[in-house]
Amino acid sequence: MPRQSQNQSPAPSRKKALLSVAILLALTGVLILLFKDHWAEISAALAQLSLGQVALVLALGITYPLLEGVASWLIVRSRLPGFTLRHGIDNAWMGTFGNVICLGAGAVPMQTYYLHRCGLGLGPGVGLMTLQYVFHKAAVLVYATVLLLWNRQWFTAHATGVLSYLPPPTRWWPGSSWGWCSSAPPRWCRALPAGLWACCPRRRNGRPAGRAGRPSWTP
Repeated sequence: MPRQSQNQSPAPSRKKALLSVAILLALTGVLILLFKDHWAEISAALAQLSLGQVALVLALGITYPLLEGVASWLIVRSRLPGFTLRHGIDNAWMGTFGNVICLGAGAVPMQTYYLHRCGLGLGPGVGLMTLQYVFHKAAVLVYATVLLLWNRQWFTAHATGVLSYLPPPTRWWPGSSWGWCSSAPPRWCRALPAGLWACCPRRRNGRPAGRAGRPSWTP
């Protein structure tokens, strides 16, 4: 009987893999149909790039989630000692997946859910992911400010009328982030995540918190 269950277990995995490939092919077909009248322009633009430039762009693209994974690993392991670098990179990819499927608003919920599967509680998970979000935006603000000041003459010459819109959000964002992190939310706001969390699937076999192994995604 166990042998039969082992023989039947790969079937759902094959079905999921085939479904994923079918969805990817469907999306690729949609993109081809959308840009079918512009392939000449796209091909001409890509022909101007060298192999080294393409490799540099791909390297920069993969560097971002890897660095975010390192940041997640460093932050979360303070509360979850069994949280490894591999977990941090997986958590970063979960944030990327959440942003894609939720139009930029799903990173923290998806990452918090992943941390819950790893054994971290709801409150610490949301707090640590919010802290990582604030650190990320603060770093972007600092780097953008330095680059704008460094290339101010070029930016002024090529972005007429834009400089008047930069000071207000630059002043507003640090204050709002600090107020968001330091203020206590109302009771209904604190109860809302717990209510939504009750609808999520539970960990398999009551896995104890703090386990170093990778989380199971089977409800």
